[in-house]
Amino acid sequence: MLGNMRSKDLGLLFALLGATFWGADALRTRASLFETAWAVELLLFSPLVLVPLALRLFVEVEDQPRPKRLFGLVVAMQFPAALLLLIAFWLPEGIGAFLTLPWLAMTGFMLLLGARRIWVRGWPQPWGVLAQDVGWVFLVVGAGWLMLSRLGARPLDFEPVIVLLTAIHFHYAGFLLPIFAGRAALLVGGRLADVTAIGVVVGVPLVAIGITATQVGLPVQFEFLAAAALAGAGLLVALLHLRLAMWDELPGFVRLMFGFVSLSLTFSMALAFAYGGRCFGWWPGLDIPWMRALHGTVNAFGFGLAGCVGWNLFPRRRLLEADPSDDDALGEMD
Repeated sequence: MLGNMRSKDLGLLFALLGATFWGADALRTRASLFETAWAVELLLFSPLVLVPLALRLFVEVEDQPRPKRLFGLVVAMQFPAALLLLIAFWLPEGIGAFLTLPWLAMTGFMLLLGARRIWVRGWPQPWGVLAQDVGWVFLVVGAGWLMLSRLGARPLDFEPVIVLLTAIHFHYAGFLLPIFAGRAALLVGGRLADVTAIGVVVGVPLVAIGITATQVGLPVQFEFLAAAALAGAGLLVALLHLRLAMWDELPGFVRLMFGFVSLSLTFSMALAFAYGGRCFGWWPGLDIPWMRALHGTVNAFGFGLAGCVGWNLFPRRRLLEADPSDDDALGEMD
């Protein structure tokens, strides 16, 4: 039966199944929002629920059969690989790392597809289109850090919680934020939309570089500047979604979801900016447990889930009107 299902239908089925497994695991752990166990649940929420919903937005239209087959392989691998991630966190470090390899392989295939789209389109291309493809490229970085977390590895002597949080960063800010920013930029248009897409593409890796710079002994101000850059880009993404939420022509529920995205991003990016400013003594009580409880939770549900639902329900014809030449990124493959 699964072999006869369209990729979009399969993605929805996998998201619903993933939500069921995630909910059961969250009830099993009953983790406090301030515990590392809750960070694990936030990480798992992306592969189990959000990634399959995001994949439904990219149903390929390709002339060549190989990319079509590779995309189909990604869709088919997604849920089994995500389920293995859930089991990986039940097992001790080291052994659990082996179960992360299918997810790493799947995101590697996504890297190939994203890089191919960038290469085939050439330059120049709309920044909103490029941002979405970069999201596909970034996700494999999150998968790599996830594997390191389950391996118990500590590159550059990072604390284990930082390794875990880096994996989370690239599953949300690295994957979903460029996709949402790119689609909103294409629809709204204009110079500000382009700046938003560029800011996200540059800001996501910049934060990782800033944290690494602090770890190797460089001034913490580098990390603050990186956090400020991504926070500013995130606030622009919130502004674009607020503008979309005000479009009367859109279904009311889609506008509501975009409103949640805008509010959630505004809140979480303000927290990220304040946390980055800890080198100046701002808000000294805003530590990692508080960021995990507030920033992480709001990003998962207010930004990630609301955004995936809103963009899945967004009228496809409006996307094609925004960039009719980009049917391969916004089209449908049965």
